[in-house]
Amino acid sequence: MDSKVDLQPAYILHSRPYKDTSAIIDFFTQDHGRVSAVANGARRPKSPWRAALQPFRLILLSWKGKSDLKSVRDVDLGETPYPLSGKALLSGMYLNELTVRLTHRFVSHPFLFNAYQETLGNLSLDPVAISSSERSLGQLRQTHIEIQLRQFELALLEELGYGLSLECESNGVTAIIPEGTYRFDAHHGFEWVEGIIPVDWNRLCFSGQSLLSLSKRCYDNDKVLKDAKRLLRLALAPHLNGKPLESRKLFLGPS
Repeated sequence: MDSKVDLQPAYILHSRPYKDTSAIIDFFTQDHGRVSAVANGARRPKSPWRAALQPFRLILLSWKGKSDLKSVRDVDLGETPYPLSGKALLSGMYLNELTVRLTHRFVSHPFLFNAYQETLGNLSLDPVAISSSERSLGQLRQTHIEIQLRQFELALLEELGYGLSLECESNGVTAIIPEGTYRFDAHHGFEWVEGIIPVDWNRLCFSGQSLLSLSKRCYDNDKVLKDAKRLLRLALAPHLNGKPLESRKLFLGPS
């Protein structure tokens, strides 16, 4: 492993206190993937790094060390933080948690890094200013956020080697047709369902039209969006090892 790296573009994914004034931080870097490092003194009130070590802000990170846990040498300000608030902020936290949970340290993911950065940028946009839809303000913003999350989830699965084949059945030959109904198996893919669907299969079944729309990244109606959310949850579940995502609980609010 590299003993010293300078000025690597990075985002903070997660931070936790370490000793009295320091922090252990998971960074997502452009060329080195996820890197964990100790930022000594970062929690001191007068630390020069306090302003830079914030989520959703591109920084230029320098570190050293030969063990899995590196030491931060310097942090330079990159761009201003993406102005996320409300559900967009919760969505950013969801991206961070997914990336921490599903990527390995020191495995380069430049495609996913770009997808992460693009998603943050899109989450920070006000969809009202870029849409001609007649939907209400709340509906526009919710739909915009849902689309960004689905796009990132698809990119994450593809980058990790678990991309969904949305245009053909599990045999890799038979094309999915709009009129068909298909049962999803996270380990094998889609299989055509004939006849009456058993009740316990309902959450596993999808219309061919929804799958084909998703394959084109076309979220043109509420059904496609709902099916996409349900499908991506099923596809991600095996990789989360049965442990729920804390950021999903925040979307639900207090019970």
